Amino acid sequence: MKYLLAFILFCSVTNSKAQTQAAEDPIDRTYESCKTEHNTPVGFANCAFDAYKRWDSDLNKYYNKVVKSLKKQGDISSFKKSQAAWVAFRDAEFTAYNNMFNKTGDRWAVIRAESRIAIVRARVLQLRNYYDSLQKKN
Repeated sequence: MKYLLAFILFCSVTNSKAQTQAAEDPIDRTYESCKTEHNTPVGFANCAFDAYKRWDSDLNKYYNKVVKSLKKQGDISSFKKSQAAWVAFRDAEFTAYNNMFNKTGDRWAVIRAESRIAIVRARVLQLRNYYDSLQKKN
């Protein structure tokens, strides 16, 4: 129970720009619409899988955009190291979710899926902000 509360607190503590972006993001709107249309555990799982794939695609897209926007080799190297550290963090979080929420019942599968989405979505929003800031700077 305390892990679930910690997770809920983690998800609710984000900056307001990221919250605004997420609320307005087409991926989130499509995900919410999908869950409304497919109101079953299997439907939710399929919606979550599709949303995760779309967020992961944006992750790669904005990672590459940021790299291409950086001019100095040192900046590129630092950013790549940062991303590698984030990937390690993401993978460790996914392992933790799988262990903490490896319980029977459909709701646990949805909790695991939405936990994964939250981690990747947060990084995508961060990378989008980096990219937008770099475009303003140039």
